[in-house]
Amino acid sequence: MKYTLFAGCSYTTGAGFELEKKEPNLWVNQLYHKCFSHTTQLNVSRGGRSNAGIFQDTIKALLTYPVEYAIIEWTSVPRYELELGFETYPTRQCFVPNTQCRDHLLNDINYTGAYLTSISERFTALAHDCYEISTLIDYVNSIVNLSQLTKTKVFFINGLCPWDYNFFNKKESVLPSEYTAYTRKILNTDSRDDFEVFQLYNTMHDNFMNLGSIHESLWLNLYSSMQANKIDVNNDNVHPGIKSNDLYFELFSELLTNQLL
Repeated sequence: MKYTLFAGCSYTTGAGFELEKKEPNLWVNQLYHKCFSHTTQLNVSRGGRSNAGIFQDTIKALLTYPVEYAIIEWTSVPRYELELGFETYPTRQCFVPNTQCRDHLLNDINYTGAYLTSISERFTALAHDCYEISTLIDYVNSIVNLSQLTKTKVFFINGLCPWDYNFFNKKESVLPSEYTAYTRKILNTDSRDDFEVFQLYNTMHDNFMNLGSIHESLWLNLYSSMQANKIDVNNDNVHPGIKSNDLYFELFSELLTNQLL
């Protein structure tokens, strides 16, 4: 029996819905029933998962199950997962910019949410987006290479990725003012002379290509993230609601139908 794999963060696990992964309106379940019902569904996503964790979940599944299709949703950067203790209860904490941490009461020490949030803000500020995106491209290419061995059809989804429209399309012989807004931001173009900006811009895109490129044709929504298309929220007042999930389903099913013909 073949499987259809779904991997990702809270947007794929149905966080905020009472039934979570079993919520009928979750885009994952709608997409599965329309496009992949001849296979067995395998949803390995986890709320708060980092891209490193999503990569690990995907690789493990591809090596464990006969996966015919893999739908992999990537999350925000930077994002890190830490286990703060070894206890009989959960101790996992995600470090995400501008996100509050919870209190952790451990056997030998207590960490307040405020304390952990202060660490998270300082730590994540040290991670530069260029390297975070390069790592993601490395993950993408590793999955693509493995999928060729497992004969899996892979599709990628932009869940909460930070780049803007045409970010990966390198522009030649233009001034920095013509770069995308996100490119200008991460290269700090306002505080550099044009020569240095050109050097960094070329180095960034050369690194992306040397890693194997983003594989734009395998993405269902490379430049239109799920987060940007969220139009309502569910029970937790944070994660996408039914209307948003219906929109995701309509978008992804249309694109998938064209590619699966």
